[in-house]
Amino acid sequence: MKKESALEKSIRRVMEEVLEDVLASKNYLTKDDLEDVLSSKNYITKGDLASAMENVVKWPEFEYAIRDLKETMVTKEEFYQRMDLLEPMLTEFRDFQRKNALTGKQLCDMDDKIADHEKRLRVLEV
Repeated sequence: MKKESALEKSIRRVMEEVLEDVLASKNYLTKDDLEDVLSSKNYITKGDLASAMENVVKWPEFEYAIRDLKETMVTKEEFYQRMDLLEPMLTEFRDFQRKNALTGKQLCDMDDKIADHEKRLRVLEV
């Protein structure tokens, strides 16, 4: 079975609507009435669609945005080069954070020991 074009679908839809109207009003459609409906030429043509699509695809702002993206977007290679530069710094920062956390824990432990020693000294003084 042949696939219907948009024009053929539109014609069929109009014919069905006209037929429904005629059957509802009990006035039967003549061949001349049908030819008048089909000759109205109020249908969208392939040319109309093609020109509309050209305007959408060749939209200047859209083309500019795509061109700008292509010019400014980082390539995969550039991304990995930058990550290779950042990796040693991030490793050093992570190591510094670990050392800082250990130093903080050591200070807390020392505070606890000092408080414990103070309690012992007070007991001995009494």
